[in-house]
Amino acid sequence: MRKIFNIILAFTICISCNEQKAKEKEVDFENRIETEINSGIRNDTIFVGYVFGMSKREFAQKTKDLQKEGKLFVNESNTLAYKMTIAENDFGKDLEATYSPEFYNEKLFELGVSVKSTKYSTPELTQLQLVNLFTGKYGSYDHKEKSVLDDYDNYIWIDGNRHIKIAAGFNDARIFYTDLLAKREFENGKEIQQKSELKKTKSDL
Repeated sequence: MRKIFNIILAFTICISCNEQKAKEKEVDFENRIETEINSGIRNDTIFVGYVFGMSKREFAQKTKDLQKEGKLFVNESNTLAYKMTIAENDFGKDLEATYSPEFYNEKLFELGVSVKSTKYSTPELTQLQLVNLFTGKYGSYDHKEKSVLDDYDNYIWIDGNRHIKIAAGFNDARIFYTDLLAKREFENGKEIQQKSELKKTKSDL
């Protein structure tokens, strides 16, 4: 009985230590984000030449230019897409990327990119190949976190205001480009709006 108790105790201590290390790692990364935000460094150019801060009109014009250049095409779903090759093997070829912008105060602050294989690859393999590709361009990722949807990891790069996350979805891999400064403004504005709506609701009750 004592042996079983000792095993359970050791296992519990191990789990507790791992949880503590995970918390410390998360705090370190949050501090890193603050350091990067406050550094004054701006990296605004993102996927296929879009730029953080561009207006909806500028975004639309850039999209038209990319179409004229032949970088974008209309896929079978009648959606504008970008053809990608992310590795020198069959699994890294014949991928399509579609994307959607997010604007705050009429300025681009986030771009979500969905990358799907049209032939062989799985979302998980596509994600890992994207991580390898981005590592070659931006260096090793700065942080790794568990996805809230499944047991897979999300990989994150951060440099000044630019935050890049690569995740595996249900049927695609996803890249999220985020302007951290603009996102903070967006979240603050959203919080103020929610407080105002809550106050109004309370007064109407």
